[in-house]
Amino acid sequence: MNSELRQRLYAEATELAARHPADLESAVARGHERLRNRATLLSVLTAVAVLAAAAALVIVRLVGPAGGDSSRSATVIGIVVSAPGQQLPLGLKIQASAKATLSDGRTRQLEDGVVWSSANPSVVAVDGAGLLTAVAEGSTAVSATFGGFTSSLTFSVVPGSTFTPTPSVTVRALEVDPESTSVRAGLTTAFSAQLRLSDNSVIPASQLTWKTSDEKIATVDAAGTVTGVAPGSALLTATAKDPLGASYEALALVVVTPPEVVRLQIEPATVPPLFVGDKPVKLTATVTYTTGKSEVVDAVSWSSDNGEAVRMDDHGNAYPEKAGTSRITAMYQGTTSQPVTITVKQID
Repeated sequence: MNSELRQRLYAEATELAARHPADLESAVARGHERLRNRATLLSVLTAVAVLAAAAALVIVRLVGPAGGDSSRSATVIGIVVSAPGQQLPLGLKIQASAKATLSDGRTRQLEDGVVWSSANPSVVAVDGAGLLTAVAEGSTAVSATFGGFTSSLTFSVVPGSTFTPTPSVTVRALEVDPESTSVRAGLTTAFSAQLRLSDNSVIPASQLTWKTSDEKIATVDAAGTVTGVAPGSALLTATAKDPLGASYEALALVVVTPPEVVRLQIEPATVPPLFVGDKPVKLTATVTYTTGKSEVVDAVSWSSDNGEAVRMDDHGNAYPEKAGTSRITAMYQGTTSQPVTITVKQID
C-alpha cells in the first residue's frame, strides 16, 4: 500500500475517534471497520498503530458532548480544594477533595493526578488520596496541585473527641445539664452540654456556644456559667457541632429568684436615751443583697427583748413605755440584724 492511502486512512480513523469521544470503544470499532473495508492490504501492525493513535486523541482531549467540534475543547484553568469542615477535633479523619474549573465554565471532580501536601504534617497530615488526620492542636494549610495549578485550605485542630460518626453509631442529640434550675439574683450556677450518641454513650460537644433569651434576667458566659440578674425566668440556648461539622441545639430553663440578703442593719444604729411618755422613735431596716444593692424594706419583723420598757409596732416605731433598757432587733427573709439598744428613763 502506498503512503498516500495510508495517510488518508489514518486521517479518517482519527476523525472518527474525535467525533465520538463519549464512546471510545465505538470510535475505535468504527475506525477498525473502516480500515478493514478500505485497506485489506494494510498490515496488522499498521492497523494497530492507526487505532492507537485514534484512541490517544480521545484520551488526551477534554471535549464537549458527542458530536461537538474538537476546536471547542475545554482546558483546566484552576482548581479548588474543599472539605466537610475546617475546624477539626483532635484525632479526626476527614476526606478532602479537589475540583478542576474548566475554560467553558464547567467543573470536574479530580481523582487521579492530584498531589496533596500539608504545610505542617505534625498538625494536619494528608495522604496521597486527600485523607486528612488531625494530629495535634494548631493551624496549618493543606494544598492540592494538579496540572500546574495549586489550591489551599487552612485547617485548625482543636481539643475534642476523636469520635467519627459511622453508619452504625451516629450523633443523636445535644443534651444540656441541668435541663432547668434556679439561682438567686446576684449568684451564679453552671451548665454543661454533651453530645448523646445512638448507642447511648456521650462525647464532649465541640464549638459550644451559649445564649440567653433575656440578659435582664440572667446572663451566660462562654463556659456556660449563668449569673442571676433579677427575679424572673430565661431560656438558655446551647449550640454545638459534631466532629463532622453538623450543628445541634438544646434548650434549658433558668429561674432567677430574689437575691439573698447578706446584711440587715437597723438605722439609726444608736438611739439617745428616751423618757417615758416621749414620742416614738422611728427605726428603719436596710438590707444589702448579694447583688451589692441596698434598700430600705418595710416587711420586717421587729422585736424587743423588754417589751415593758420599749414596745415595737409593725412599722418600726419604738414606744418608750417604762424605765429600763431594751435590745431591738429586726428580721427579714431569715436574716436577723444586730441589736440596737434603747434606754428609757423615768421623768423625775
